Amino acid sequence: MLFLRMHVNHNYPKKWKEMIIFVESMHIGLQIKLARIAKGLTQQELAERIFKTRPLVSYIEQRGIVNEKTLSEIKKVLDMPQQNDQLLAESKEQYLHLESTHKFMKQEMEFLAREIELLKSENEALRQLTGTQKELIDRLRS
Repeated sequence: MLFLRMHVNHNYPKKWKEMIIFVESMHIGLQIKLARIAKGLTQQELAERIFKTRPLVSYIEQRGIVNEKTLSEIKKVLDMPQQNDQLLAESKEQYLHLESTHKFMKQEMEFLAREIELLKSENEALRQLTGTQKELIDRLRS
């Protein structure tokens, strides 16, 4: 049912058309997984047919991140349409956005960790200064 869109000229029931729209809105990894299962292939079998590893196929299905050459090979094996894939571009954009957000958050965490260490050392210096001042006051009172 995944690739009913290839037969657009047929008059499919409304429910099937809605299914096509739903599948097309999934990221490319989920589309690949559905097509693989529909073909009766395991991840290992697909990997062997495209000369890649099973963990790579799993990663692609889970993340929807795949280079164009590998995607083309997968689409050939699974008889998927070979059109220029909008979802691939969106997946790349999402990945790059997440990657840059992660990098920013990591830098922010490192900055905050350094800031905390500076504040701790400043707090310790103030604690020592306060202790010294208390000792000085006690001596002056005696």
